[in-house]
Amino acid sequence: MAIEYQEDTRGEARAVSVGQVDALYRSYSGWLKRFLRFRFRGREDYDDIVHDTFIRVSRANIDTGEDPRGYLRCVATNLVRDAARRAAVRAEDDGAPADAGMEGDQFASVLLKQVILSLPDIYREVFVLSRFAGMSYEEIARHCGISVKAVEKRMTKALSICRSQLEIE
Repeated sequence: MAIEYQEDTRGEARAVSVGQVDALYRSYSGWLKRFLRFRFRGREDYDDIVHDTFIRVSRANIDTGEDPRGYLRCVATNLVRDAARRAAVRAEDDGAPADAGMEGDQFASVLLKQVILSLPDIYREVFVLSRFAGMSYEEIARHCGISVKAVEKRMTKALSICRSQLEIE
């Protein structure tokens, strides 16, 4: 399903036709909701995020290609992150701490970031695509131009390195 850039009769840019968005929604909304449930456990606004994702897509001037799941996943993830940032700013403006365990969370985040950045490039790429971009091993294999078995081996090695560094710390 490709989304194409179109112009309306007045010569102004129009992102996507209603029919294209409807077809895209019917094809991928269930998948996107399942992805969000898996990726962002504990939230209750999955339907809102899916809805907002397709609103953004309807305004986009892009061609998502044959498989728009990567683009949908990226838009939805960014919407979740934007909502988290807004909530943190609101909490800060109210004078309340954004999170009671923020110091411990910040330390853990910094430590995790250091461990991930210390991974050799070939392992770090696979790890980040899997854990942070939410890509499947098949998608990573296509993206990196390697076999699924190579992705599995690199992921196993990356996890092993992370585990050993976190145990030492």
